[in-house]
Amino acid sequence: MGAHQKPLLTRCCGAWDDTRALLSSNSIGEFVYYIGKTLELMGIACLGAALLFVFTNPLDYSESKLMGIEMGLLTLGILIFFVGRLIEKRS
Repeated sequence: MGAHQKPLLTRCCGAWDDTRALLSSNSIGEFVYYIGKTLELMGIACLGAALLFVFTNPLDYSESKLMGIEMGLLTLGILIFFVGRLIEKRS
């Protein structure tokens, strides 16, 4: 074996370690990205639910109770959406 050649086992293990490190960092980044996207969609769903409650009042709530539900859903939707956006942008 020449001085410039590495043994086969050393080359294989080194390549395997490099690939494992690359795959794990990509997988985690991709996983975090999809968590952020899911949170964004959940936030949009909360905003849609708030609009649905306001315009249809399906459960026949009083005006003040309906306003409380609307404000709660809007606040929750905005918070979830922006947390998801922040997570998605950092991944």
